[in-house]
Parts: sequence; structure tokens; C-alpha cells
Amino acid sequence: MSVEKQNKYHFLKDGSKMSGLFIKKDWSKTALGELESWPQSLKTAVGIMLNSRLPMFISWGPQRIFLYNDSYSEILGKKHPASLGERFENIWSEIWHDIEPLILAVDNGEAKYLEDMKLIMNRHGYNEETYFTFSYSPIYDESDSVTGLFCACVETTSRKKSEQELKNSEANLKTALAAAQMGTWTINLETNQVSASPELNRILGLASYKEDVVKSIEDVIHPDDRERTLTAYLHALKKNIPYENEYRIIRPDGEVRWIFSRGHAIYDQAGKAVVISGVTIDINDRKMQAETEKETLESLKNLADAIPHFVWITNEVGESIYFNQKWVEFTGAKVEERKTWNNVVHPDDTTPSRIAWENAVRTGTPYNLDYRLRNYKTGEYHWFRVYGVPYRDKTGKIVRWYGTCTDINDTRIYEDKLRESERKLDQIFMESPATLALLMGPDHVYEKVNKKFLEYSGLKESQVLKKSVNQLYPGESNNYFKDLLDKVYETGVPHRGTEVAIQKKNPDGTSETRHLDFFYQPLFNSAGQIYGIVSQASDVTDKVRAKQELEKAKDEAERASRIKSAFLANMSHEIRTPLGAMIGFADLLRDPHVSSEDRNHYLEIMMRNGNQLSVIINDILDLSKVEAGHMNFEYLESDPDEIASDVVSLLNVKAKEKNIKLHYQPDYSLPGLVVTDAVRVKQVLLNLVTNAIKFTEKGTVNIKAYSKRNTTGSPQIHFEIQDTGIGIAENQLEKIFDVFVQADDSVTRRFGGTGLGLALSRRLARALGGDVTILQSKEGQGTTFLFTFEDQPSLRSREVDSKLKYDEPVELREDSLEGVKVLIVDDAPDNQHLIGRYLKKRGATIDSAENGAEGTKKALTGAFDVVLMDIQMPVMDGYTATETLRSAGYKKPIVALTAHAMSEVRAKCLDVGCNDQLTKPINQKDLISLIVNLVHH
Repeated sequence: MSVEKQNKYHFLKDGSKMSGLFIKKDWSKTALGELESWPQSLKTAVGIMLNSRLPMFISWGPQRIFLYNDSYSEILGKKHPASLGERFENIWSEIWHDIEPLILAVDNGEAKYLEDMKLIMNRHGYNEETYFTFSYSPIYDESDSVTGLFCACVETTSRKKSEQELKNSEANLKTALAAAQMGTWTINLETNQVSASPELNRILGLASYKEDVVKSIEDVIHPDDRERTLTAYLHALKKNIPYENEYRIIRPDGEVRWIFSRGHAIYDQAGKAVVISGVTIDINDRKMQAETEKETLESLKNLADAIPHFVWITNEVGESIYFNQKWVEFTGAKVEERKTWNNVVHPDDTTPSRIAWENAVRTGTPYNLDYRLRNYKTGEYHWFRVYGVPYRDKTGKIVRWYGTCTDINDTRIYEDKLRESERKLDQIFMESPATLALLMGPDHVYEKVNKKFLEYSGLKESQVLKKSVNQLYPGESNNYFKDLLDKVYETGVPHRGTEVAIQKKNPDGTSETRHLDFFYQPLFNSAGQIYGIVSQASDVTDKVRAKQELEKAKDEAERASRIKSAFLANMSHEIRTPLGAMIGFADLLRDPHVSSEDRNHYLEIMMRNGNQLSVIINDILDLSKVEAGHMNFEYLESDPDEIASDVVSLLNVKAKEKNIKLHYQPDYSLPGLVVTDAVRVKQVLLNLVTNAIKFTEKGTVNIKAYSKRNTTGSPQIHFEIQDTGIGIAENQLEKIFDVFVQADDSVTRRFGGTGLGLALSRRLARALGGDVTILQSKEGQGTTFLFTFEDQPSLRSREVDSKLKYDEPVELREDSLEGVKVLIVDDAPDNQHLIGRYLKKRGATIDSAENGAEGTKKALTGAFDVVLMDIQMPVMDGYTATETLRSAGYKKPIVALTAHAMSEVRAKCLDVGCNDQLTKPINQKDLISLIVNLVHH
């Protein structure tokens, strides 16, 4: 402190903490005013207070301003330093009602002194019981009036509480000794004076402690224990060791009780025992209880050895205390081996069992675990269920663990097998190709579903499980199945449904009709009560559809059979009619008297019927080839207008014969050339126009030709054939394109025909990239057919010149083949004879062979100008014979004769080396013209 401040505040102690606080505080804001203005009496009191080490405080003026020193600040606790300069009653408001009377007395000039005054103070944030010894003295000002209070105090809380605890301890000790049946005694060994507690007299059964306790004790000691007891007493005195002994006494009333005495002697400087004091405890009840417990424990051990379980006891940390005989017999481990568990537990179970034990010890909860223990005799491991419970002392501390081990090996093996069986069943359940679901309770709640169920329903497992059938499939559409499930649950009778139609919703929102076979099997518990249903369902839609298709196919087959039967009858008529005419008129020609005019007429009839028969056979063959996919097409550039014009030219005569007008109207859109098979286009167009003329009694047949672009941008040729004929009934519009079918039997009877034309025409048209359809038809008014085919340049075929270079016109004369030598190779004698007659009439020389092998020899050795080679022959066919001749260097022309009109047959003939090919039946003019061209060119 500076000199100036020392002079100014000389009454403040330099260096004390409170002096500093006094100087720092702004006293002008208090009732006391600035420090230098304080009265001398106050300054003197403050100086005394600050220089004292005793806790002191001053209360000054009517406002009772509180001032205190360093030692008192510790009494204030958390109220320091905010209490400096505050009102007394505000600082100690909680004890003001206790000290106010004292302060008022001081105001009247009285001094007060109190010792160990009890006060309930709040100085650390909570109420506490405190004790103080203090004096209150008045402070007088210059006018000899009381203006303040001076207090010196000492807190006696610790001493006061210690005294109270001591009193409580003494009282508790007396109570404890009495409760424990414990008496105290002291013997002065020099005077034999005895000091004994009343409890000791009660224990010994004596009337008063004033009696000669020592003599009394000797008298009451049981004769069997007296010598041992006295010897122990004297030995303790001699050896300067505590005296301890248990022995029996016989009370004056004859009761025998066990007591325990303990004492210790005090020795003088010479080592002589002068005083011995100790305690005597009545242990009879405990001794009897121990005996009882011993007997009980022995009984329990016998019981533990008799039961089939292992019984064990451990201390609080798991060290073995007891095992019954069954444990020893099984494991071979003795209780002395403190940690035998690790030696007998299966290695795989050691860690789980240890973790479970540590958890039980830590939490104080029962220990319960299944693991394997080794049989020391066999070395095998058996499953046991090990269960242990903690035993606690009176304080709640665990001091023992009692437990058992129950052999569950057979049960565990059974459970393992059962689990494996359940696993397999579960796998079968989950992988079953049928949809399976386990429904529980009367509400049919989904407990389990397999993969097929989820796949079929399109749902996730979380969307299905724990939901009822009504929740998963609400709505009337599900009532049928819900009612059946209810019935099965109520009656316990299984239900099977087959091929039940349902509407299945697809993930994309669409629905489709599916068919299910399903089976509801009730599940019963051991009491015979139903608790659930197994639902099994299989989607048999494919089987149902296959069945329907089979039925449909059967119907179609039966229909086809009926159609074929009708066809055979019709075909028999169509074939036998021309054949009968040919045979009949051939028979008439045998008559030598037939006139020349009749002969020519008969021959004309036979030729006409033969041609008709050839057309029928060609249609049948063409249709079978299209159906089997064996017909080859020759795609070449053709003029559609020319094809149509040829057809009109060919059929004009027939139309005129029926007085029908045949018109052809080509459109400007019709292209000049297209790539297609002109022969087949012409065949289709001939069929359609011929039919139109055939079924039209009067009126016209119009052919319109035009072109349109299809979806790919390629030109598509259209032919519309419109007639004013009989028309077609609506229910027959599609049937007429079936094989062997005509509109009805009356049409067949009226107009004839095989019913092959339209079927063949449609198949040929579709093979050419188009179709044959009916644009319109009305009975009695006519029909309009539409025939389309595509221009297909990408399918252009290798062009084959049907007459090669031998296409020059030939004038046929009687001697056209004069000097020409021809070899006919054919296995049919009639064919040899017929062809030979054609050629001989024109002057040719003829030789023949019956098969390809014979024909090859003759051709190579004879000087033939032409070889006519049949294709289908025994021994060696015409293909092989031709190849053989060409391989041998044969240069002369070879003409193939075939019964097939297919383009692929013609192509093959040319490929093996034939110069040309003719189709049977052989046209006489075509044959002679071809030979003339071949020989002369």
C-alpha cells in the first residue's frame, strides 16, 4: 500500500485480503459513505477486526451494514464476497429469526455470549445444520450511544457432530452387543476383581454379575470341555497371545449351550499379566444351525449324487467348490481341480460358454446355455443344458453360484435331425414349382410363402406376411376362395379345385385369364384343433390351353376328316368321270365298224377328259408341295399386264360359250416389269377367273389391275376379279379357302369341281408375298376377289431358257424325223410304245432300254442322235444315267421325260446335263418339235 493510502486508510490491515476488498469497494453507494468519512469508533473496530485471526464481523448503523475479516469469509461460503457492505438481515435471512432477539438485546447495550448454538444455514447452496460459540458486544460512538455490534465467533459444527456420533456409537454398541448375545468382561489378575456386563450374566444364566464370575464359569463349563478350556486359557496368558475358545456350558437350570470366549491380557513392565478382558458370545443357535446345516448339506449331497443331473457350486468368480458324483463319473474331474470346466468343454463351445458366464457374473442374471462336455471314458462329447443361479449374502453381494447340467444329448440329436428335416422341408417348400402359402387362424393370415408364390403374385415378402387374405386380396373377386378357406377352417375337410379360372393382374396393370389347380389342407395341433391351412396352387393355364387346343385340333381333325371324306367322294366323282369317259370311248374304238366320224369324235372326247384329269392331278400335287414347303419358285422379270392378257385370251372362248362378257382393265399405275414367278401368278389368276366364269350364269366378269405400295415401300400388284355370279353366303366366306371345301354340296353337285382351286390359289399367293381375299360378296349378286403379289427383285432366280437355243419354229411334216435315230430309256413298256409310235410316224428309227444302266450302255455303243431319258426308273435313275454319260464324254442331246412339272425338277435335270425337259403326259407336237430343233441345231 502506498504511503498516501497508508495515511488515508491507516486503520486497514496492510496485506489482508479483506483490506484490499475494503479499498476497492465504492462505499459512496452505501449508507456508510466514503472510507475516510467513517467515524473513528468504526475505524477502530474495523482495525481490531481485520487484525484478528478469529472470525469476526461488525454490524453498523441502523441499516446494520455487514463488515467482516478474512477468517469470517470462510464461514460465509458462497455468500463471500458479495456480503461485504450489505444489510445483515439480508445476508443471513435464513437464521434471522434465531439471532434477531440477540441483536435487539445488543442494541439495548447488553453483551451476549452463547455456546454451541444450533443454526440451519444456507451458505453452499443447500441447508445444513451448524453450531457456533460466539459473543455479541455493543459498539458505542463518541456520544456514548450504541451504533453497532461486534461479534467474535468460532464454528463448533465438527466437534458437536463428533460428540453426537460418539454417543450414537456407544448406544449402538450396547444395542449390538445385546442383539449379538455378546457379554463383556474384565478380570484383574492381581485382585481377582471381575467386571462383567449384564449380557454376560444372562448368557451364563447367573442371577447377578456380582457373583464370583470366575468360579461360576468353572462350575458351568461342561465337564467334557473343562480341561481343554482351562488349558487354552493358561496357554494364552503364558504365551501373550489372544485367548479364543469354543466350549459348552451347563446353566443352573440344566440347559447345555455353546459359547465362544475371546480375550487378551495386559502385561506390566516385568511381563506379568495384570488384566485380561474380552467378550463372550452365545453361539448355541449358530452352532446348532451349523450342525443342522451340516446334516442338511450332507443330505443334499446324497440327494445330488442320486439324481441323474450334474450338480455344481462355484464361488463368485466361477472357481469350483462342489461337484456331485455324476459329474465326477462323467468328466473324471475332481472338485479340487478349480478350473476343470475348460478341460471338459468342447473346444468349439469354450468361447461362447466363457462369454455367457462373464455376462452372467457381470449382470448377476442366471446362467443358461447349451454346450458339449467330454466323457473321459469314451472321449465322446454329449450335449448338456447348463443352468446356474447366483446366491447373494445379506448385503446383496454374490458369494456363490448353484447350478445343474442336464444331459440333452438325445434331445439335441433329435432336434438337430428335426431342424435338418425342417430345413429340407423348408427348402422343398420354398423351391416347390407350385405356389405354397401357410395361412394361420380363422382370418387366414399369411405366415409363410414360397418363391413361386411371390413370383406368381408379383409381390414382395414384406407385402404379404402378417396380412390376411382379405387384406391382400380385397374385393368380390376373392370371395370364392375366401369362402372355401372359411369352410375348410370350420369343417377341417380338405378341398381341391381344378382348372379354376381367375383374373390375374400383371405388373404392367393388364390382366389375363389364368387357370389354377389348388388344394387347401387343414393343419391340426396335438389336441386335434385346427390352427391353419396350407394353400397349394399350380398354374395349369398351359395345360388347359393345350387341352383346349387338343379339343380344337380334335374338332379340326374330325372336320378335316369329314372334309376329306367329302373330298374323296367328290374327287372320286371328278376323277372317275373323265376316266370313265376315256375308258368307255376307248372300248367303243375297238369296234372295227366304227365310222371315221365317230372315231374322231370319240378321240376328241378322250383327249378332253384326259386333259381335265391332268389338271386335277396337277392341282393336287401343287397343293401338297405348297403345304409341305417343297415348292420352289422361279423369280424372273415378268410383265403383269402380259400375264393378265394371256389369261383373258385363254378364257375368252369359255366366257363366250356361256354368253358372259369378260373385261380386263389395267391401271396406269401398273409397272411394266416385276420380279415374280409368272407361271404361278398366271396359275392363280387362271383359277380365280375360271371360277368367276364357272359360277356366273349371266352378266360380266371384270378384271382390274393396278399397283400400290406396301408398308415397306415396295410395289404390290393387285388384281380384282369381280363377277355377277351366284355369290357366297356370309358364313362360308372363310371356309371356301379350306382344302377340299366348296360353298355347299349343292354347288358341288351343280357346278362340279374338286374344291382345291381357292385353297391352292391362296397358298400360292401368300408364298409370292401377297394373298387372295374376298373384298365383297352377296348371294345372287356376285363376288369380288382380290389377288395380290409383291415385286421381289431381291429373290431374282437364275434364268433358265426353257428351250435354250432350240426355240425356232418348226414346220411338222410326215418325214420331219426321217433318218433320225432315237433311244427311248423308260421302264414303262406302254410309254416306250406310245413315244415310239409318235416318232416312227415322222420317220425316226427307234431303240429302247428298260433302265438307266441299260440305256447308258446302249447310248455309248450306238449311234443315236437323241436320247429320251425317263427320270424315275429302277436299277439306275435318269439323273445318274445322264451324269454317267456326260462324265464319259457323251455329247449327243439328252431330253428328260418326267411326271413332275415342278421347276426344281427341271432345274436338276439341266444341272446333271440334260439339254431339255418335257413333262408327262407327253405332247406329241412339243416332242417332235424339240427333237427336230435338237438334231438340226
